[in-house]
Amino acid sequence: METVRTERLAGWGEEAARSIPITGAVSGRRTARRLRRAMDRVAQLSRDPEAPAWYADNEYLSRREGSLATAAFRAARGTLRRAPEGAALVCLCRQLVEAGPITEERVEEFLTGARRTEELPETEAALFGAALRMALIEALAEGVDAPMAGELFTSLRTLAELDLTDALERSDPLDELLREDPVYPLMDDGTRAMYREACQRLARKHGTNPRKEARTALDRGLHDTLCPGPDRTGRGYIAVHIAATLLLTALAGLLSGVWWTAPLVLLPASELAGSVLDRLLLRFVRPRRLPRLELRDGLGTQGRTVCAVSALLTDEETGPALARRLEEYRLANRDAGEDLLFALLADLPDSAEAPSPEDPRLEAARKAVAGLNSRWGGGFYLLTRDPVRSQADGVFTPWERKRGALTELCRLTQGRPSALRCLAGERADLHARYVLCLDADTRLVPGAARQLVGAAMHPSNRPVVKNGVVVKGHGLLHPRMSVELESALATDFARLYAGQGGTDPYGAPTGELFSDLCGHGGF
Repeated sequence: METVRTERLAGWGEEAARSIPITGAVSGRRTARRLRRAMDRVAQLSRDPEAPAWYADNEYLSRREGSLATAAFRAARGTLRRAPEGAALVCLCRQLVEAGPITEERVEEFLTGARRTEELPETEAALFGAALRMALIEALAEGVDAPMAGELFTSLRTLAELDLTDALERSDPLDELLREDPVYPLMDDGTRAMYREACQRLARKHGTNPRKEARTALDRGLHDTLCPGPDRTGRGYIAVHIAATLLLTALAGLLSGVWWTAPLVLLPASELAGSVLDRLLLRFVRPRRLPRLELRDGLGTQGRTVCAVSALLTDEETGPALARRLEEYRLANRDAGEDLLFALLADLPDSAEAPSPEDPRLEAARKAVAGLNSRWGGGFYLLTRDPVRSQADGVFTPWERKRGALTELCRLTQGRPSALRCLAGERADLHARYVLCLDADTRLVPGAARQLVGAAMHPSNRPVVKNGVVVKGHGLLHPRMSVELESALATDFARLYAGQGGTDPYGAPTGELFSDLCGHGGF
C-alpha cells in the first residue's frame, strides 16, 4: 500500500487505536509462540528459490531480532491486552508497519496519535520494540514481493539500531504531566517508568484515568504518593521467624521424647527457620528496585562522595597495589565526574610496640597516592590513625578496626574533629555528603558509583532521622553482591558456595557497601 506521510501518522495512529477492540488478556508466552511460528515461516521462505533474494540474504536478521522479541515476551510480567487477532499491542504495531518504513520520528508521531485514544500500559510500552519486531516478521512471513520485502527488512535493520525509549516517553501524555514535578525529569528511565506504572496501577484500583491519578499525586506530593518507602517495622517477618523457630524446637522435643532437647536446638532451629524463610522470600517475592536520579552530568556538589577502601598495610607492596586499585576505580567511574573522591583508609597490623610515624609501609603508600594526585590533579587521599594500646592484651591496635576508621572518616568529611591523619591529598578539600565503602578485596564496577549516589539522592530514599534512628528512607544502601569468576574458582569451597561468579544478572553494582551520611554525620 502507499506510504503514509509522517505528518499524517498521528491521525493514522489515532484511527488505528480506535479500531482495535480489547477482548480480554493473552499471555506473553502465547504471543512468543506465535512469533516463533512466523520466524519458522520466514526461514522456509529463505530456502525457497521462488522467493525474493531478500529472504535468503537477510534471514539471519529476522532470526536474531525475532529471538530478542521472543525472549522479551517470555520474560514479560503479567498479561497483554487481547484483540481478535492476538495481542492488541502487536495489532497496533501491524498498523504502523502497514503505514510505511520504520524510523524513530515516524514511531513517535504514530504513538502520539494512538495515545490520544488509548492509554498504553507501562508493561506494554516496555514491550513495544518487541511487538514492532513481531509485526515486521509476521508481515515477512506472508511472502511479500521483492520491493516490500526490501522495505520490511530495512525497517527491521533500522529498528535493531534504535532506542525507542525517548520516543515512547515523548509520545506519552502521562509522562508530560508528571514532568511538572521538578525532580521527575532528573530520574533515570527505569524510575520514570515506575512512576508511570504506579499511576496506571492506582487508576485500575480506583477506576479512574492515570492522568487524574498523576494530577492528584502532584498535588499531594508525587514521591510519597507514587513511590513510598518500605515498611521499616518488619513485624511480619519477625513474627513468622519466631513462630517457625518455636515450631521446630517443639517438634525436636516431641520426636526425641525428652523435653530438655528443645532448648538445645533453639539456636540451630532459628538459623534453619531464617534460611528457609529467606529462601522462600527470594523465590516468591519480587525484588523492589530502588528509585534513583540519573545524574547525567556527574554527581555534582550535592552528591559529592568519598570512595573509601579500608585495608591493612601488611608490607611495603600493599599500599602501591591499593593505590593502583583506586586509579582503576577512577577510570571505571569517570561518568561520576570530579566530585567522586578516593581515599585509602590504611591501618598497620597489631604490634607489641608503637609503630614509627615514618614506617616504610606508610611511606610507600604515601608516595603511591601522591603519584596519583600528580597524574590526576588531586582527588586521592591516604588516611591513617595512630594505634592505641589494647587494655585486653597490651598490643597496639587501631580503634575498632574498619568500623572505627569509617566513623572517623564520617567525622572528617562533615568537618568535625577526627583522629585520622591525612598523609596524602588536601585535607581541607575532603568534604562530602556520602561515603562509599569498599574492602580491599571488593571491586567498584563501571558506573556503580553514579548509580548508588543517584539512588541515595532520590527523595524517597533520603533518610529522615529522629532520635538517632532512620525512620524513613535509607541510611545505608547495600547493593547485591556477587563473587568474581577468579575468586569463585579459587578453592573447592568457593566452587561449592559461590555459584558461577561474575556480575549480578540484574545489572546491579557488585562488591561494594554504600553509606549515606545525608548530613546527620553517622550510620
